[in-house]
Amino acid sequence: MIKSIKKETKGKAGRKASGLRDLSPEAARLAISRAALRAIETPLPADLSVAAQQARRAEIARVGLKREANLVRGAVALQQTAIKATGMSGGVPTLERLLRDDVSMASLQTVEDGEFAIRPVMRSKTMQEVLVGCGVERAVAWAGEEFIADVERATIGRLTASYGEGLGGAATAEPLRVLQALDRLGRAQERLTRKERVAVWGFLVLGMSATDVGWALVGNALAKPKGGERDMRTATALVVEAALERMAVFYKSVA
Repeated sequence: MIKSIKKETKGKAGRKASGLRDLSPEAARLAISRAALRAIETPLPADLSVAAQQARRAEIARVGLKREANLVRGAVALQQTAIKATGMSGGVPTLERLLRDDVSMASLQTVEDGEFAIRPVMRSKTMQEVLVGCGVERAVAWAGEEFIADVERATIGRLTASYGEGLGGAATAEPLRVLQALDRLGRAQERLTRKERVAVWGFLVLGMSATDVGWALVGNALAKPKGGERDMRTATALVVEAALERMAVFYKSVA
């Protein structure tokens, strides 16, 4: 199903039709991944044949791709605004972090040559703060910080100064460090269920909202005329917290 979405990005006509033509390959892949994850986890009627389910999920992904592309496009715009305002290309947060809405532009008053000056800066929350804000217990939220750090250490290519890496952009991680991070990621997720993996990667890594991840996990099972979004966010928080409890055991053992 993901392959069928990627086919739309091949060639100018396909990229234009899917609304990805103006996005960089990195941003386009992010939009595709978000749309595919939502489609894969969307509940479908049990009486549908395998072929019908595949067709339905492909359609869900196709329709959702436009929405995800627009969200990624907004994150790209904020990223470019930050680069122009701060003059920094290396320390700008990743698109995934921008999509989580935990980063914003702010102004800092400084003294230069005896006069006050206003400097634009990027304000951001740590992953632990984001998780606690979503209802995850602080006692296990720190494991999310460790997990994201490993994800970013394992990313070859442009790394940002997120979560204590301090490498800046256009930096390539050392091969040994990448292998170590990949090994830690694999061991940290060994005991996770499928739903827990979806929640962790969708919310922590791909930057999907807690509401969207909750909908992908439980569908309309918890939806109510009132408070539906709150229920979805609660569902995400509960699944993510369960996953972090399992991963915390590993991260404590290697601390």
